[in-house]
Parts: sequence; structure tokens; C-alpha cells
Amino acid sequence: MDIEYDIYRVKCDSAVINKDMTYARLFRNIQFSDTSRTIRCKSATLSKTPNGNMAYLMGDIRITEKDFYITGKEASMNEITDRVSVSDSVIVKYFKFPSALYCKQLELSTGEEIVSSESVDSVHYIDSLRYYKLFTRSFSYDLKKEKLVFETKFDLEAHEFSEPYLKFRQTDPAKILSVIKKLKIVKDGYFSANRGTFIFDSVDIETTGKCSFRQYDREKADTLLFNSDRIIYSEKAQKGDAVGNVMIRQDKMTIETKHASYYQLDEIVKFLDKPVVTYDNNTITGDSIELKIGKKDFYPETAVIYGNPVFRSKPEPDFPDEINILKGKLMNLWFSGKDISKIIVSKEAEGVYFIRKERSKTSEASNYLLGDEMVINLIDGKIDNASIKGGCEGVYYPDKMKKEALKPKKK
Repeated sequence: MDIEYDIYRVKCDSAVINKDMTYARLFRNIQFSDTSRTIRCKSATLSKTPNGNMAYLMGDIRITEKDFYITGKEASMNEITDRVSVSDSVIVKYFKFPSALYCKQLELSTGEEIVSSESVDSVHYIDSLRYYKLFTRSFSYDLKKEKLVFETKFDLEAHEFSEPYLKFRQTDPAKILSVIKKLKIVKDGYFSANRGTFIFDSVDIETTGKCSFRQYDREKADTLLFNSDRIIYSEKAQKGDAVGNVMIRQDKMTIETKHASYYQLDEIVKFLDKPVVTYDNNTITGDSIELKIGKKDFYPETAVIYGNPVFRSKPEPDFPDEINILKGKLMNLWFSGKDISKIIVSKEAEGVYFIRKERSKTSEASNYLLGDEMVINLIDGKIDNASIKGGCEGVYYPDKMKKEALKPKKK
């Protein structure tokens, strides 16, 4: 039989309706349909009130939209609040971006077209490069704007495939876990933040509050760690920013600053606001640092340190005052693999180094060097040769006077 209910055309096998048509019970093969949505269930109770219509649905609920469908055991439709609520073992399958959401209860605002939940279990998503798994307590998703919002802490896992999976759009969202069991994973990433906003259409992302990322390579010893207070990314601008207590650590290198910007097209990362770089046994500081990143492993190929750069070597534990120093107005670094292979210090370049024939013994003397430009070539992290260009000056400090080299010089 067919029934007109609110905006829906309702079909069912049988129904019991009261005399004044304000209450009805529907049985078996029930289907609610409008121009964009279909709802199916086993039984339903419909009621009319002075403020609007209400419906309570039971048994194998399935709500079908254009790009997704929702299943559960119970549901209610409230014309007064313009909301549909689905509860008990709820699953949302989204086909435009192959994903599946599992939760206890889901709310759908039919007027605003916003899906939300306060009882999320997990979300699974797959694309050509990675499989993602999300854990959080609550979220809201604007279907019109394709905008996902987390107001509470969320944890995201990303597992990178060894080769692109080109059939990801054909994947049944409910079978994502079965698909990834057949794919080889080479990298694992873990991200968390206290809040986040993701706009999928334009790929705009913002996360705030204890943003943390860890990446591990399964095939080689290569770990990347990243922390900041806030992250902003724009696909249109091809630019990302990390703000507040920024820390990046990979292999021998750790960088700390208050603001970092990543320019995706140029593959350049700029560290602003007086960054501090710890590299192997060395420390590098300056007003700002620019890194050219390699395409393969996100490790620097070159670096430029602007504004009073200073390169300090970590002293031997037994000789903490003996620090080798390079400084000037501009510093360029080149990398070979994961080691610094060349350093050029320009504009009022200065250098101090302690002469020690054996590592276990105290230094015998020190040298202070001054020039327009210093060029230092390294092999396996150790100095191979050095040269000074323009305005060369050198001072040798023997034995007891060797620490004089560290004192400021009048120019």
C-alpha cells in the first residue's frame, strides 16, 4: 500500500491507521522515498502532532543518498527539528571518497545536510597511495561544503603502499580492510591533534592543539617526527604552515622554531623566527633557514641560513669549552646523502677551530680565521679541506692562550 507522509511517498506491505489519521503502524518491506533520499526498514510508527510529523523506524535501517548510505537497527525522523537519527551498530558507507564510518549513533540534519555523531568508533578510508584509519569521539560533516570538523581529539593512521593502488575508487567501503591485506605497506604514519577542519573539495586543512606526526619506514631505519601547536594547509596555494613550538626530527637532524612554511611546488621549507638546528654533533642558528627538500625521502639537499648564521660544533665531553665556530652574514650548506658535504660562509666570515692531534687529548692550540668568504669541504661529516677568499686574516693561539680565539674581535 502507498501512503503520503510529509515529503515522503511511503510503501509497505500492510499498515494500521487510526481514524483521525494522526497515528499509523507500518509492517514489512517499508520504503520512504523523496527526490534525493530513500529509507528502508522492517517496521515503523508514524505520528502527527500540532508542531509536525514524527516517525520511529525499527529493523535493518538503510538510508540511501547520492554518494553514501547509512545502516543501523533503529532510527527516528523528526519534522520538528528537521533531523534523522540512526542508532545501534551504525555504519556509513561513503562512495565519492571510499570510506566507512562506524559509530553507535548518527544524526542527519536534513535541512542543513550535516551528518554528525558523538559516539564514533572508527573511520576507514583508502586512496591510490595510502590506507587511513581514524579514531575520535565526535565529528560533523557538511555534505554541501564537503567540510569535516573535529571538535575533540582525533588520532589518524596512514599506511603507505609500495605501489599505487589504481582500483581504489571501485572498492566497497565495507571491504577496505580486506583489500589492504593484499597490499604491501612500506611506511606507517601517525597523526593526532585536539581539533581539526578538513575541506575535501578545495583540500584546505587546519588542525590545532598538540599536533603531532610520526612516520616509520618498514624497509629502512628512517623515522620522521613532527610537532607543532597549529597546522594550516591549502591545496590551492600549495603551501603549508606550522605555527607554535614547531619541532622536526629526522635521523641526524632536529629543527626547532616558532613558525615553519612548506612550499610544495618548490619543495622548499622555510623556518622562521630564529630557528635552531641540531645536526649530528653540530648546532646551527640564524634569523631564518631555508631547506631544499629531496623528492624521494624528504631529506634536505641544500640549506641557506640568513641573518647572522652561526655553526657550532659539539665539543668533546672532556673539553666542553673547546667549540669550533663558523659565522657570517650568510651561510650555504650542501648535503650528500644525510651528511653535510660543503659549507660556504659569506660576508664577514669568521671561524674558530681547535687543533687536536688525538681525540682523547686536550687541544694544542687554536686558530681564528677571518675573510670575505670561507669554503669548507667535508667527507663523511669531517673536514677534508678549507679555503678563504678575500680579506684573509689568521691568528694562531698556542696552548695556554688557545681560548682567546673564542673572545669577540674588534673589526
